[in-house]
Parts: sequence; C-alpha cells; structure tokens
Amino acid sequence: MQSLNQLMAANVLHVLPEAVWCIFGALLMLFQPFLKSRRALTAVAMIGAGGGTLVTFATQRGAAFSGVIQFDTFSLFFHWLVGLVAFLVILGSDSYLEREHLEPAEPLAWACSPPPRNC
Repeated sequence: MQSLNQLMAANVLHVLPEAVWCIFGALLMLFQPFLKSRRALTAVAMIGAGGGTLVTFATQRGAAFSGVIQFDTFSLFFHWLVGLVAFLVILGSDSYLEREHLEPAEPLAWACSPPPRNC
C-alpha cells in the first residue's frame, strides 16, 4: 500500500500545469512595480505559459483526488491548446500594450491564468 506522501505527490502532479500558470501569473503582478521593462515582463509571461504547458508531460494519465480530476487525452489536448493560445496572446500583446500606453502586468497575468478544470 502506498504511503500518504506518495498518494499526495501523485495527486499534485495532476494539477501541476495549473499551479505553474497561477504562480507565474502572481509573479507577474508582484514584479510589475519593480520591473518597468515591458520586455522583461513579457519574457516572464512567456516562460510561465511555456513552462505550464510543458509540465503536462510530467502529468500522469488517470484520476486524482478521489476521481474529482480526470487527466486523459482530451485534457492533454485542452492544456496544449490553452498553452498555445496564451503564448500567442502574450507574443502579440507586447506591441498592443505599448501602442495603447497600458501597464503590462495585468493583461499578461490574465493570459497566464489557468483555464477552468471542470471540462
């Protein structure tokens, strides 16, 4: 029988992509007062979007948290689709934010936010 730590680690791997996206979104909002460079914030956002998407390789297929979360082929496709869209939005938003004279962190943080998990 598996120990509680092993079960919890296996369960946490199922939500790791969302955790990475959330952490990088929060970091963007925290870094905004200190990093006034749009390029630096865009780089952090792109790393977060790409990192959260690539973490799906570490995620195991199957159910987690007593069947509440299911990670299957459709979920993998959905994670890759959301990650690609977030990456493209971040890539295109730099020139838009500069043209409209908007602060960079909030729209970039929203792009790094995870999608709803109940799909």
